[in-house]
Amino acid sequence: MGARDEPPIRSIGRDPAVFTEFYRAHLDEVVRFVARRVDDAHLVADVTAEVFLAAIEAAERYRGSVGGPRTWLYGIARNVIAAEFRRSSRERRAGDLVAGRRLLDADDIGLLVERIDAARRVRDPFAPGAAGR
Repeated sequence: MGARDEPPIRSIGRDPAVFTEFYRAHLDEVVRFVARRVDDAHLVADVTAEVFLAAIEAAERYRGSVGGPRTWLYGIARNVIAAEFRRSSRERRAGDLVAGRRLLDADDIGLLVERIDAARRVRDPFAPGAAGR
């Protein structure tokens, strides 16, 4: 599909037929672009889907680009990939923080609440539920 044959990008969020044509015309190149940067096949599929969802959301603001829709999609893909890397980095850091630690269950939380209430009663004997009342 040449530049003259490109569907009107701004309507891909409103017209399913235009989106289908756009998607089919650009899917392979977006998959290749993402696959060169992401090493997990399932993540490539997820990120590729996110790229097209982001394209639908951004389509109304499309004003053309020097490289046409392909360059526009690559820019979107770079942003989606960067967001995925940030998300996975945050997830890894959170995992590292809790690694080797046992997570609290409902009984643990109940015991903590009891301890907090007991400490509060010791500090303030006039608090509701304190033994002195």
